[in-house]
Amino acid sequence: MILFHRAGHWAIIIFSLLLVPIVFNSCGGYESADISSKIQESSSSTNETDQTTPPSGSETAPSGEPEFSPDDQGWLVQRNFNQGTEGEKVELGAGGSSRYSYDVSLDGSMAAKMSIRAGETAFGQWGGILNFDSPLTQGDKVWIQFYIYIPSSFIIETPTNGSLKFIRIRTQTSGGQNGGYNDLQMMDDNTGSNAVYRYIKEGPGARWTSVAQANQRSMLLPRDRWFKVEVALSFDNVPTSDGGKSYFRMWVDDNLIWNGLDVNTLSRPDDLATALYLFTYWNGGAPQDQSLYIDNIIMTSKVPSNTDNQGHAFIGSPQ
Repeated sequence: MILFHRAGHWAIIIFSLLLVPIVFNSCGGYESADISSKIQESSSSTNETDQTTPPSGSETAPSGEPEFSPDDQGWLVQRNFNQGTEGEKVELGAGGSSRYSYDVSLDGSMAAKMSIRAGETAFGQWGGILNFDSPLTQGDKVWIQFYIYIPSSFIIETPTNGSLKFIRIRTQTSGGQNGGYNDLQMMDDNTGSNAVYRYIKEGPGARWTSVAQANQRSMLLPRDRWFKVEVALSFDNVPTSDGGKSYFRMWVDDNLIWNGLDVNTLSRPDDLATALYLFTYWNGGAPQDQSLYIDNIIMTSKVPSNTDNQGHAFIGSPQ
C-alpha cells in the first residue's frame, strides 16, 4: 500500500539523472561528485559521532503502528512489500530492478529485493525513490525508518568515490532547480577510513563528515541479518551549532550513532526538500551482480511520540 502522491515523479527522475553525480564547488559552479581526494574528515565536537551502547543480535519487525504527537497535521508515508507477487517489479520510482522477494523475510512475508549488475551505475534501476507527500521547508523536519538486509556476499566498492550512496534527501530551489542532496553514504569495504558512514550536503562549501568508527562496522553495518536504520533531518541553511535549526541524526537498531548539529540541510533559506532516494546511483559501477533487501519503510513529517535515551524524538519501536 502506497500512501503518497506521485506528482512530478518523472520530472524528478529525469532531472536527477543529470545531476546526481555532481556537487557545487565553493565558487557556486558544479564539479564531479567523485571527490574522494578532497575529503575533509571533520573532528570537531559538534559533529563527532554520539556513541551509545552498540546494538547486538537480530532485529525483528515490531508489532503495532508508530505513534505521533496529538493533533500533528504532518504527513505519513508507509510502505511494506507484503501485497504483491514474488518476482514482479516493486513500484519505487527509479527502482526498475527492485522486485518482490521471499529470499529473506523480516516479518514472514516479502521484502523489496534491490539488485544491480556488474559495471552498472544503474540510475533508474538500482534502489528507489519515494516522494514526500508535500515539500518541506525551513524549520520543517522529517523522520525516515526502514529495515535493511545485506548478505555477506555483497561487496561495497565504489572505485571513483570511496563510499556508496545510501540515504539521499533531494532538495530543490524555490524555482525548481536542483538544490543538492543530503547524502549519507556507506564507506567502502576495506577502505582504510576510520568511519562506517559519511555525510555530505551537496552545495556551496560541501564537506564530508565521518559517522561512527571503523571498529564498529560489524555492529552498525552488519551482514546476514536485518537491522533497522532511522534518520531525522531538521531543515535549515544554518546549523544548530550556529544558532539555526539544521541537524541530521542517525540511529541503528534504535541506538543514536550520530547527532550532526553542525550541518546545513538546505543551501538557501527558501529551498525545499522533496524526496527520499534509496541508493539510486553506484559511483564507478558495481563490482559484481548482487542484491540487498529493504522492508517496512516509514517516512513522516509528524513528530513521533517516542524519544531516545537522550530525549530526541524518533520513530523507534512501538511501546
